[in-house]
Amino acid sequence: MYSRFTDIVNTLEALGKTFSNSKKVKKIIRSLPKEWRLKRTAINEANDLNTFSIDDLIGSLIRYKEDLAIERGDKDKKKKSIALKASRSENDKESKFENEDMAMIARKFRKFSKKSNE
Repeated sequence: MYSRFTDIVNTLEALGKTFSNSKKVKKIIRSLPKEWRLKRTAINEANDLNTFSIDDLIGSLIRYKEDLAIERGDKDKKKKSIALKASRSENDKESKFENEDMAMIARKFRKFSKKSNE
């Protein structure tokens, strides 16, 4: 979310439209989804938005998101997990030779790429 916001703000600044730090903070807070209403209210009441930095806001939102994930994670522990079985091939010698072939190809490719870079 923050990267998209900074991309938009940077593009607008390149076109000549500048925003103050407090305006950016207010726009981010206003764009939060409904589920974040409690966090939005807490930030508005606890901080002076004119002096609140974007980095502090983003840090606070990330921390809140992680807390929500932890709370939801406790409920999701009851879900079943899927495990895949690993199987070995019947001929281990064949797989050994295949691994050696791949290693040789990788060495030749590295050697080729070093030559082409020089």
